[in-house]
Amino acid sequence: MRHKHLGVFIITFAYPEALNEVHDKLTPLLLQYHFATVVADGHGVARPLPKDTWAIASFMSLSELTVFIKKIITIIPNFQPEIRVMTRDDYFSQAFSSQA
Repeated sequence: MRHKHLGVFIITFAYPEALNEVHDKLTPLLLQYHFATVVADGHGVARPLPKDTWAIASFMSLSELTVFIKKIITIIPNFQPEIRVMTRDDYFSQAFSSQA
C-alpha cells in the first residue's frame, strides 16, 4: 500500500567483510535509483550517512521499499545482505539515543 505522503527512509546493508568489494558495485546501482548518502534530519540539518547506509524519498511503504531493494540488488552476484529499512525519524531517534 502506498503512502499518501512522501516519506524519507534509511536503508542499511549488512554483509560479511569478505564481500567488501560489493560496495563498489552497490554504490553506482543505488545512485542510479536516486538513493543518497546524505540526508536532512528532522530539523533540516544535512547528515552524512555511514558506509553502506543510504537514504531515499519514496511514496512506497517500508515493506514495498524492502521488496524493491531486494529486487534491484539481484544483479550483484552472490550478494544477499541483511537489509534494514526504517523511517528517517526512527533512524535518527535511534542514532541520537545510542549517543546519549
